[in-house]
This record gives sequence, structure tokens and C-alpha cells, in this order.
Amino acid sequence: MGVDREWMAQRLLPLVGVDVSSQAEREELFAAWRGFLETVAEQTPPVLVFEDMHWADDAMLAFLEHVADRAARRAFQVKIVFR
Repeated sequence: MGVDREWMAQRLLPLVGVDVSSQAEREELFAAWRGFLETVAEQTPPVLVFEDMHWADDAMLAFLEHVADRAARRAFQVKIVFR
């Protein structure tokens, strides 16, 4: 993996529950997750499944938009389930 592992590790956890204090930090966290997904996609196109999106908060929706806007050069299959 070409990305610094320590940098990425410090930034992956907040998306799964640790609070982020600023917009700049959030963008950096999103970039780390996007980098992780792009690295996975180099091996094989991943299938991303997001369930219960009717409960999604603004941060989750912003993350999905970030990935959709900036990861277009990689193959992803995204399934979104909501009621």
C-alpha cells in the first residue's frame, strides 16, 4: 500500500464512531477512507453495502457523496438499502 499506514490508521477510526471536531479533519478522514477503498479496488472491485440509510446522518451522506465524486476512476459497486 503506497499510503502511509500510520496516517491512514489514525484517520479510519473516526468514521466508525469517533467524533470529528472540524470540517478540515472530516475531509482528511474522508480522503483516508477513500484511499483505503481505492487500494482495495486495485485488487478486485469491492461491493459496498449500506443498510438502513433512512437512519443515515449528515456525515454518512457527506461521506458517500465524497466517495462518489472522487473515486470515479475505480470500479465500485454500491448497494444502498432504505425503507
